[in-house]
Amino acid sequence: MPTVELDLKQLVRAVHQLNAPEFKQFLQELSDLSRLQWARDRDEKALRAAVNARLPARKQRRLKALLDKGNAGTLTRDEDEELKALIDEVEQGTLEKAEAMDELLQRGVDLRPETVLERCNQR
Repeated sequence: MPTVELDLKQLVRAVHQLNAPEFKQFLQELSDLSRLQWARDRDEKALRAAVNARLPARKQRRLKALLDKGNAGTLTRDEDEELKALIDEVEQGTLEKAEAMDELLQRGVDLRPETVLERCNQR
């Protein structure tokens, strides 16, 4: 399908030329496009949140304490289970972060820190 480039005024003039059924179809397609774009934006925000997710500070402190005890050889059986659960949580978070980064990169989103900062400063 050939592409036609219109500025906003030209687009509005073209829409004014539509008959009633065409206008109704145009509005439906515009609504569908709007919902799709909103879903993409929401999805991208969720992916960015996954990329930036971190273990809560309380859990980070507990993980460090348990690792220190493990290195000292003084972990109890319950603490060992707790440590394994925390390590599983960290590994799952790392996997989710990597998958989110991969998805964003496949979409062509630039994740370099300096680029992210530039976008924040433009808003």
